[in-house]
Amino acid sequence: MKGLLSVQGIKCGGIHCGIKKKNKDLAIIYSSVPCEWSGVWTKNRVKAASIIVNKKRLKDKVQAVVINSGIANSGTGLRGILDAKKMCKITASALNIPEFSVLCASTGKIGELLPMERIAKGIKRLAKKIDKGVSQDATSAIMTTDTKPKESEADLGDCKIAGIAKGAGMIAPNMATMLGFIVTDAQIERDVLRSMLKDVVNQTFNRITIDGDTSTNDMVVLLSNGLAGPPDLAKFKDGLFSVCADLARKIVEDAEGGTKIVRVVVSEAKSIKMAEKVASAVANSNLTKSALYGGSPPPGRILCACGYSGARINPKKIDIWLNQFLVVKDGAVIKFSESRVKSSLASSEIEIKIDLRRGKESVAFLTCDLSPEYVKINAE
Repeated sequence: MKGLLSVQGIKCGGIHCGIKKKNKDLAIIYSSVPCEWSGVWTKNRVKAASIIVNKKRLKDKVQAVVINSGIANSGTGLRGILDAKKMCKITASALNIPEFSVLCASTGKIGELLPMERIAKGIKRLAKKIDKGVSQDATSAIMTTDTKPKESEADLGDCKIAGIAKGAGMIAPNMATMLGFIVTDAQIERDVLRSMLKDVVNQTFNRITIDGDTSTNDMVVLLSNGLAGPPDLAKFKDGLFSVCADLARKIVEDAEGGTKIVRVVVSEAKSIKMAEKVASAVANSNLTKSALYGGSPPPGRILCACGYSGARINPKKIDIWLNQFLVVKDGAVIKFSESRVKSSLASSEIEIKIDLRRGKESVAFLTCDLSPEYVKINAE
């Protein structure tokens, strides 16, 4: 897999510059020509410096993204914003491109200042060898508690799409502590690109959850350099969905302390919003997730989460299945073979299906179980 380098005109790389004690912690993604671009950001009102800086460049074309891991540069006030701008300025100078054409991103511990002297030296060193960089180095450099790199690509014939992402904890709908960087050589108008990315993110990255916490740093950025010419837009959107869905699933598969993938499907809802509220409540229910880790059937906990979801459901019309077993009928827990259900919950993948019997809309969320390992990781 060539990863980001499968897209013509794209170069990238990653190195260790000393933010972390070990492992790569600085990455650059670079396009040989300026790109139209789109970004989707965290809904947290406390936003990292990188997001504040990037959102002021929405009217500009972008040619590079510089990313650091280990320190989030969030909760750092004016100094953090100045440091984010400095990262962009140093990158622009090293690549000989305009400062306004560089975006930045950070991920890691909140409240600490960036070691700018180390980062400055690292950017200059990385820029000099960007022509020989590999996608896997960039992917590794953006990781924090991730245990696996996350890459995806799609060859659509008339153009290519590739993306990398990081994320393992602090993951919730409306973005998570995740960063996603997607590149394409398709030529797409800015407004179309932004509308498309927002729609696709809402159906992929915004329908995963690990712990219900929405980070201050989350972003997904899509760069379009146009070197392959105009694509079939419907086909392109399908390809973009495929890449984003693949990256989103890989984030859940790498969840902090997670041992099982849990798919929550809500169907027969009156609206997409209703289905999303119910699916999100169930997917974020710590009681449900803890029971699934232990292999205990939690029909009552699922039913409870449906009730507090805020959706205008009819409690007497809820049917719930755990895997293929019906455990709630007409809003009441029914008799079922606990041994057979419990045996099915030992699987590495579990499906919770909820019929609301109110309409025709449906959504699916991905989450994981909740284990003692999650507490151990986040207690440090």
